[in-house]
Amino acid sequence: MNNKNVKELKKAAKDQGLCRYSRLRKHQLIALLSGNEVPVDSNTILDDPVPFNEVPVLKPVKAKMFEFVYNNHYKNKLRIRESKTAIKHFTKQCVVDGVEGTDAMTFLKWCKSEIVNFLSNTRQIKMNLVLVCEMERVDINSGEVTQDVVPFISKTELVLEGTDVEELYN
Repeated sequence: MNNKNVKELKKAAKDQGLCRYSRLRKHQLIALLSGNEVPVDSNTILDDPVPFNEVPVLKPVKAKMFEFVYNNHYKNKLRIRESKTAIKHFTKQCVVDGVEGTDAMTFLKWCKSEIVNFLSNTRQIKMNLVLVCEMERVDINSGEVTQDVVPFISKTELVLEGTDVEELYN
């Protein structure tokens, strides 16, 4: 039996009507087919018991200091500016520049009041919001970092006199 490969041994186990042979190794299959007790491999990590971990679970809390830093430092930087126009200023593109090292959700929270005020004062328009994020992916095997700029675009909306612009932003 030692001259057979694992595939042939599994076929022989199937032909004999044996059960639970699909995950066995060659030496275990040989023991099973010989009628001997199947040796248990104790060197697999899956068979080891799970160790008890006494580390407490961390719970997220709202960072007060981060809000303070934003209010004092970035509030004056988050301004809507006109970046492009076309058709003799009939269409306009406005931009709120991001803050490096800020995640998308925090940035959207920070600039919400600025955009809602802008939309409240600018009615009778068609608009869509575009969030452009610089994203990076790290390959675990090689450590190579790949960067890409990815736009997230909302559907086009009408902003009329009766439009709830805060709900529109949300």
